Amino acid sequence: MLKLRTLLLHDLLYYVLVIVTLILTWYRLTLPYESKIKVDDVLKGMIVDITLDDTIFLLIDVGNNELIKASYDPIILGEFSYQYGDIILFKGEELPITSASVPYGYDNKKVLAKQHIYHQLNLVKMIKVKSSFSIIKNFVYHRLNTLSSSRKYVTTFILGKNQLNSVFKYRLQCLGISHLFAISGMHISLLCKVLLWLLKHFKVKEGYRVLIMGIFLFIYFYLTRYTPSLLRSGIFTLLLAINKLFYFHIKQVNLLLLSLVIILLWYPSYITLPALQFSFVTSFFLLSNLDKLKKGTYFHRLVKTSLISYVSSLPIVLYYGGSSNFLSFLYNLLFVPLVSFILFPLCLLTFCFPQLDGVTSMVIHWFEGIVHCCSSIKFGEIIIGRPSLWMILLYFLFLLLAMYRKKVYLFFAILLFVGKYFYVDTSVYFMMIDVGQGDCFLFHDGKENILLDTGGSPFAKTPISLYQTLPLLKKLGIKKLDHLILSHGDDDHLGDSFFLLENYPIDNVFINQGTVNKKEQQLIDLYHAKVMKQDFLLATKNITFQQLNKVFSDENDASMVFLISTFSKYLLFTGDASVKTEEYILSTYRLPWIDILKLGHHGSRTSTSKLWLETLKPKLTLISAGVDNRFNHPHKEVLARLEEYQIPYLLTSEVGSVKIDLKNGTITSYLS
Repeated sequence: MLKLRTLLLHDLLYYVLVIVTLILTWYRLTLPYESKIKVDDVLKGMIVDITLDDTIFLLIDVGNNELIKASYDPIILGEFSYQYGDIILFKGEELPITSASVPYGYDNKKVLAKQHIYHQLNLVKMIKVKSSFSIIKNFVYHRLNTLSSSRKYVTTFILGKNQLNSVFKYRLQCLGISHLFAISGMHISLLCKVLLWLLKHFKVKEGYRVLIMGIFLFIYFYLTRYTPSLLRSGIFTLLLAINKLFYFHIKQVNLLLLSLVIILLWYPSYITLPALQFSFVTSFFLLSNLDKLKKGTYFHRLVKTSLISYVSSLPIVLYYGGSSNFLSFLYNLLFVPLVSFILFPLCLLTFCFPQLDGVTSMVIHWFEGIVHCCSSIKFGEIIIGRPSLWMILLYFLFLLLAMYRKKVYLFFAILLFVGKYFYVDTSVYFMMIDVGQGDCFLFHDGKENILLDTGGSPFAKTPISLYQTLPLLKKLGIKKLDHLILSHGDDDHLGDSFFLLENYPIDNVFINQGTVNKKEQQLIDLYHAKVMKQDFLLATKNITFQQLNKVFSDENDASMVFLISTFSKYLLFTGDASVKTEEYILSTYRLPWIDILKLGHHGSRTSTSKLWLETLKPKLTLISAGVDNRFNHPHKEVLARLEEYQIPYLLTSEVGSVKIDLKNGTITSYLS
């Protein structure tokens, strides 16, 4: 027993355990896996999660370590009357699970696979076989659903299911405070302290207190479906209690390493999740500097905690976001106390006493106002781009050396990202960005960047750019757009322009000539948008844009048409211009043969006439259209025309985003 206690005190033991576990985790993650579920059959499973919103989504455990995500339509299946733990028979139509179609974009297929979800269904039949046995879980969720105003916040804090508005979550991320809305050590510490205080008050012995706390934590794990940050903080808290109970005297940082080993042996895929990476890395560096953090007043300790958290998490923040807010440690000084001592406890009390719903709603409104004011301060955010893995490893190596050897290594660590910030990608390319049913093209020429159209939809709850264009620009390290050109006033071309202008540096905005609609007028009033007239020339170092179109009464006919010349190549971009516009341009200009032609109006039959193709003789055509769009773009007649003239095409709904190097002509598509 004495030898075991002595062994547990050695730091090397825990580092060896972590290294061996990481190797084993890598091996387990590389093992190929094929789903064993045949979704054409009637399936049996247990409901393990329910999301009640505009659409009802279920997670169904079907065995074999697999879950199925299913949407429930009350119109087809009747009023929803199911609970957690219900055993059901069900059948559904399989829906495609999308992969990332934009570089660094959100890959739903990979995200779901990490949760062991390989099928997504639209339910057409569902029968309850056995009633629920998840009494505690159903009580918790029913209690949450009784809250009208504060439900989303209380659910986020209590269960770790972040249900906040997507744009608001983006603002929290930009401020560097989104971690406050994940269940973490702060939440677990408060809950466990309250529980232990109550048990001590009722004179429960210490051993039983630790046992009850362990049972409470595992019930909490089950309620929250084993949220990564909760697992990290919960297992660590339990290990701390056991360490204290049995007088093992193991260092806290080693207990943290041991908790990581337990989590990865339990859920190896969690190593790939940003929440666990952020939670573990910041906790490791905070615990490694615990002696320093204990000294000074509360304010001094908070400043040191914020600075260490910022420096240690910087590579993770940049890898997943491409930018960092150097004021985030100051924002944490403001928001950590607000969340820790006001918002989180109030949400906890509201769960216990729903009568506080109105009060909590007022505090939430006040809190969101402060976030909005802080997010309007733009100069704090710096766009660096996504660092490579070797750069991240080197950064952490320098950080460890700075912590254990000499502080000068911290200078080298920061120098890595300073160099990354000032690095300029000198390549010349353009990218057709997949924004669904819309147009969006990025032209990059060294330091200069032009975005032609933004995409957008009046029916979308969340701007498409939030998950597509904006992360792409930041992770590419593009610090600003010199020009935003909007070919015409339709939503699928300028709909997301307002979101981008509010959240990204843009120097100039151009709209087409002709009738000005309501949104174009707002662009003029708010952002001083200029009208780009016929024969207007816009040039970067290597790319020249010439606007060819005149005023037409119809918005599509009046789309800007650009003849783009670069490196002895010619490109032609036509917005939604119709055959009428094509005829005008052919009669007005003597156009060269075109290397790359962007088809008008997403491949609609109203554009791309035979005369247009015969005259321009394009070597390659591009079509931007959404998967299964309601207009059936591109139309069969246009595709048949391209085939007749043996002209190849690239369609976003088939190949995703496309990058074309304008120097050497290399083409890359991004649909994984």
